Amino acid sequence: MGNVHDRTHETTCGRGNLSFTSINLPRIGIEAKGDIKRFYELLDKRIDLVIRQLLHRFQIQCGKKVYNYPFLMGQGVWLDSDKLGPEDNIAEVLKHGTLSIGFIGLAETLKRSSVYTTARATRRKTLVLRSLVTCVSAWMRQPRNTTSTSR
Repeated sequence: MGNVHDRTHETTCGRGNLSFTSINLPRIGIEAKGDIKRFYELLDKRIDLVIRQLLHRFQIQCGKKVYNYPFLMGQGVWLDSDKLGPEDNIAEVLKHGTLSIGFIGLAETLKRSSVYTTARATRRKTLVLRSLVTCVSAWMRQPRNTTSTSR
């Protein structure tokens, strides 16, 4: 698992998934009212909103102190937490964590389409996933960001 802050800590252990938000694809499909172009416009806007939400939550979490998480910090559950004292800010530890964007309802969104066929659904599924990955990958190339996509 990649670690954009420290390539020597590319591991799943000790990092933690700090926050997870799912995008409701059927809701976007309903809002698009069958207009595929509008669907992708709304999807891109929703991805941007989720990224901003995850970053906002991350900033709040980074403002906390070691004493706010006595077990996690005291047991060394997070990477480098053993180097901090009770009054220290935990931002340096959380920088190793991940922020995740997921989605729900991909199959349901495609089945709702009035022109549903297996081949067309497969192509659309690929386009939806590619849109999600492209947006997150572009955001990941910016400095100081850690996230992942999952479903």
